[in-house]
Amino acid sequence: MKQLGFNPGPINGEYNDLTVAAVAAFQATKGLIVDGQVGPQTARRLKVKL
Repeated sequence: MKQLGFNPGPINGEYNDLTVAAVAAFQATKGLIVDGQVGPQTARRLKVKL
């Protein structure tokens, strides 16, 4: 996320409010449903496997 310009906060293994906000911002810029969660569509856009 950070490399894409979305600050998820410290990398500490926790999915906290900053992480949710970063994911939601990413989703909004990509035209995805904004829910702050990394589901299949968001993961595909992030190029990560769930």
